[in-house]
Amino acid sequence: MNFLVIQIMFNEVIKQKVTVEEFEQWVYATPEIEEYYGHAFYLELISLDFKGRYIDLDLEQMLMPVIPFGELEYRIIKEELELPYMLKSNCN
Repeated sequence: MNFLVIQIMFNEVIKQKVTVEEFEQWVYATPEIEEYYGHAFYLELISLDFKGRYIDLDLEQMLMPVIPFGELEYRIIKEELELPYMLKSNCN
C-alpha cells in the first residue's frame, strides 16, 4: 500500500466517509502505516479507544497534523483526471 492511499484513508475517516469501525479494521490490517509514520505514531494510533465517545475528536487531533491537505487534494484530482486518459490509451 502506498503513502497516498494511507493519506486518503486518514482523510476519509476525518470527513466521515468511512466509519470508525471500518477505519479501525483497516488500521490493524495496514502495517505500512508504521513504515511511513514511525513506530510511536502507529502505537498511539492502535492504542486509541475506537469505541470511545470522543474517538472522532481523537482521530482528528491525531491525523490532521499529518495530512497535507493541499497536496493530497492535488494528487487525488490529478489521478482522477489521468484515469480516463489511461483507460482511453489502453483501448487503442
